[in-house]
Amino acid sequence: MQEDGPLNPSINYELGVLVDGFDKPPFFMMNYNLPFYKSMLLDLGAQEEMTFQAYHLPCNIKREKIDRIASLINKRYSIRVENINFSKFKKEAESLYQIYNDAFEDHWGFLPFTKEEFVFMAGDMKFIMDKDLVYKIYVQDECAGFILALPNLNEAVQKIKNGRLSILGALKFLYYKRKIKWVKVMVVAILKKYQKLGLGSILYAEMADRVERNGYLGGELSWVADENKKMKKTLQTL
Repeated sequence: MQEDGPLNPSINYELGVLVDGFDKPPFFMMNYNLPFYKSMLLDLGAQEEMTFQAYHLPCNIKREKIDRIASLINKRYSIRVENINFSKFKKEAESLYQIYNDAFEDHWGFLPFTKEEFVFMAGDMKFIMDKDLVYKIYVQDECAGFILALPNLNEAVQKIKNGRLSILGALKFLYYKRKIKWVKVMVVAILKKYQKLGLGSILYAEMADRVERNGYLGGELSWVADENKKMKKTLQTL
């Protein structure tokens, strides 16, 4: 019997074994293990099923091609970016869950969220969200996708001695949480019928503007599957 893993508990959460990049601290919700894990697992008979990349992007990305694509798209379609309505957060989450499942249906290891699971997870993340870093993109009057980035909470956690959340540790966490300088782009989801329009480039460019405007230095976009050639090409261009 063949099993895929490690998954915690599915591909929609943390996954995989870190095999490169040990010179950099881990970002929020990224697995981090000792370097010998790869050789140990291979010696035990495991095989590599899929490689995922993490991209470290500063705010000063290359904008020429993105701006040209955005201009061409806007000549043919009515494109707009709209913030999430946090006063109707549950309703927003219920609509975004459908976009997420449609967008990732053909993705490696796809496991659809149930509505209840997605809304519950979104509710948990609501308390750590920067409201300016989650927004939707519309093609004419249809919501075609969304992007979500979270402050890299690991920057605050790393300031707590031994990771112990005592009263002093909690106060340190709250203090350093306000000084976080990087974000973690968690999800970029676009409906399948719009995935050839280049909307991802517009979402990334908008995110770069918002990240810089809010005083961050840049972000990490991770869990990009090796088979996702379009996403990799876009990020390498940036």
